Amino acid sequence: MTLALLSGLGVTALLFAGASRLENDKVALAIEQRAHARLFLLQQGVANTVGSLASVNHLFASRAAVSRAEFHLFTKPLLQRYPYVQAISYLRVVPHEGRAAYEQALAQLRPGAVMTEMRDGKPVPAGVRDHYRVVDYIEPQDANEAALGLDTAYPVQEDPARQAAYATGEPMAGPLVPLAQQSQPGVIISMPVYRFGAPLDSEAARLAALQGETAAVLLPSAMVARILSADGNQVADGLAMRVYAAPAPDAASLVYQSVPAASPVRTTLPSWLAWLYPQHAQPFASRFDVAGKTWLMTASAPPAVYAGDHLASLFTLAFGALVTALGAAWVHALASRSHEVRRLVEERTAELRHQATHDALTGLPNRALLADRLLQTMHHSERKGHVLWLVSLDLDRFKFTNSRLGHKGGDRLLQAVAERLQLAVRPVDTVARMGGDEFALMLLPEQGALSPRADQFQRVLDCLSVPLHIDGQELFLTCSTGIAVYPDDGTAPGVLMERADIAMFRAKEMGGDNVQFYTAAMNDRLGERMLIEGALRSALERNEFVLHYQPQTDIVAGRIVGMEALIRWQHPELGMVAPNRFIPLAEETGQILPVGAWVLRTACEQLVAWRRAGHHGLRMAVNVSARQMAEKDFVQSVAQVLADTGLPPSCLELELTESQVMNDIEHAIAVMHELKKLGVLLAIDDFGTGYSSLAHLKRFEIDVLKIDQTFVRDLTVDPDDAAIVTTIIALANNLGLDVISEGVETVEQLEFLRQHGCRQMQGYYFSRPAPAAVIEATLRDDAERAAAA
Repeated sequence: MTLALLSGLGVTALLFAGASRLENDKVALAIEQRAHARLFLLQQGVANTVGSLASVNHLFASRAAVSRAEFHLFTKPLLQRYPYVQAISYLRVVPHEGRAAYEQALAQLRPGAVMTEMRDGKPVPAGVRDHYRVVDYIEPQDANEAALGLDTAYPVQEDPARQAAYATGEPMAGPLVPLAQQSQPGVIISMPVYRFGAPLDSEAARLAALQGETAAVLLPSAMVARILSADGNQVADGLAMRVYAAPAPDAASLVYQSVPAASPVRTTLPSWLAWLYPQHAQPFASRFDVAGKTWLMTASAPPAVYAGDHLASLFTLAFGALVTALGAAWVHALASRSHEVRRLVEERTAELRHQATHDALTGLPNRALLADRLLQTMHHSERKGHVLWLVSLDLDRFKFTNSRLGHKGGDRLLQAVAERLQLAVRPVDTVARMGGDEFALMLLPEQGALSPRADQFQRVLDCLSVPLHIDGQELFLTCSTGIAVYPDDGTAPGVLMERADIAMFRAKEMGGDNVQFYTAAMNDRLGERMLIEGALRSALERNEFVLHYQPQTDIVAGRIVGMEALIRWQHPELGMVAPNRFIPLAEETGQILPVGAWVLRTACEQLVAWRRAGHHGLRMAVNVSARQMAEKDFVQSVAQVLADTGLPPSCLELELTESQVMNDIEHAIAVMHELKKLGVLLAIDDFGTGYSSLAHLKRFEIDVLKIDQTFVRDLTVDPDDAAIVTTIIALANNLGLDVISEGVETVEQLEFLRQHGCRQMQGYYFSRPAPAAVIEATLRDDAERAAAA
């Protein structure tokens, strides 16, 4: 069977080689014919272009004087016909004694213009010489004003092309030169102009009668492309072509190059067959004349192998292979059956092992595989004296995002995060999914280092910070990250993983979007977190929450115009718990929903009570969390509170943080639109600390911008903060928005804000947040001062 198989393949190979050689010869001949057709087209187009310059020269040769208007009318149709001609000009010889008069006339045409020359590729005022050959007329003048008055006699030595033109009276092309009016080089074709009626019977007579020359400035690349595009069949013939403004190929003189392209109407052989035809036709090269200058054209076929050119050899190969294959089919079938059974067993075994060690959704290593790799890497690092980082990474507000996207959208988000994490680390590092929205990274030192560097992890954060687009929604992700270090924080995989998680929980306690390295003190804080989390679930039922209010003052009117409701937690054992200790935890656990609803209703009821006591003209500002905004019935719940309390909608101001609305812009815009239909006011809190753009800000239906206290704190001593604050105030005024400055604590801050147009403020300078009873007294005092005024 082996002998028959080898014999059949040998005969097939010989027949195939003979047929393919004949086919290659035929292809080579066709390529040469197409190249000659292109060369003829190019020569014809160049001849027509050069002829246009001769017609301009005849205009001057047949008349004693030609005006600028006549020159414009004569050259206009030529420039339209040949768009690759940058300019057609008339160059006049000016003696030095006539320079002043010429520059005076030039200034009337183009104010401030003087005679120039080209130095280092730039036009500069011309030096002093016995005579000048200046560009006197040029069309189109608007696009070539930089060339008017250019002395082409500099440098002093004359180029051979111009000397040949003077000697023969024929147009001559020069080399590629930089142009005063173009960044790309051009070719100048010159032709002498003699005094009208002067004898030209000898070279000496011609030189004596010379008064200037006509010239055409060609853009070679555009010229060749235009000429070849005149015939679509020539351009689409599948050839790659290069044109050099020189007799030999030289990169500096390359003026045109077409990209090799396969024919769109012919079928190419796939790569697994194209290798059978390694021979390609030799490139075509031919020189041609451009106004006495020798140029070079080369053409070659693309490397594509077309099926239509090799049908005979392909049929020979296919038939021979079929006959050979049939002879060995039965034996091969027996052998392949055994091989297939063995392969299936191996594949399924490798699949039971992958499923046991990888996450089904993202394909990343799971907790078990991460622990195994940690153990192996720890042994290796111990021998080498290396340090490794174990990073625990948890997405911020994932439950909120997941509720907006739905289950399938949330899965796509996790898959996208997994892909970005893998792109941000090296192959020697490990990315694992621990479950839910929690991921882990094992980072090793880079080559030559003993410990990972901060920039290795910063690449991960930078990769995650780029907005994601899931189901048509633009999402901005942040994460809470904890890092445990081997061997300092643990020498066992389980311990290191646990301590990385503890550091991550600490990052969440601090509001998320930050990184924390593990410390021993975090164990104590973890216990406190668990205590607060447990107490938080029952705090609302036990009436442990209270509201404090901070006045918002209009310093121009001298009146309190609003209150901001701020929640406080009076725990029977922990005492007064600061909001920054329990609000992030409430966001994470979902407790912010009932707590936020209680704050809204309580604040509205309090403002209604103050209004009944005669304190009108106040608005109540209430902060809204991202989790509240994500709820489908949020707008309905606001409407229900307004209806139940009887508070006018215009007296309620809902404050949304800048980063909150930017997390899901389209959803935020939709919710704000529905809230505005209720009639409530909307404010962007902490403005300037997020990343909203003016394009987005214009779409937000807001009434108020609140300047964050971090900018107000140092605005009298920090020029950057002062600039930011004044910019926000100006932006609000231009958009017709109110602006409120938070954190005003000194008279210097107040005066700065007043001088720059901010009239509404809140902060310790006016009043600290206080219970309703204390604020009620403040309101009475405010009313008495207003009455006295």
